[in-house]
Amino acid sequence: YRLGVPEWRRRWHVAAALVPDQQDNARSALALADAWERPVLPVKGADLVALGVPSGREMGALLMDIEHWWVENGFPPEADVHAKLQTLLTERRRG
Repeated sequence: YRLGVPEWRRRWHVAAALVPDQQDNARSALALADAWERPVLPVKGADLVALGVPSGREMGALLMDIEHWWVENGFPPEADVHAKLQTLLTERRRG
């Protein structure tokens, strides 16, 4: 997700070149990359504005935090993301 498909492919090409017995694994990984669709974070700045978060640093930090959580937890569904967002907002408001 963070590397992007081009970098993922480049790294597998390098691995296959450096370790010949990795060529079958590299072919599988490259096929996976070709079929992969990058997930889209189901929360946008407009969602945060609707929850009373002002535009600016606070919004940017909150979006980064929720994206990090989303990636680290395997891209959970939108409802789970919104629940986590509410938790983060409550924690930040308590201060």
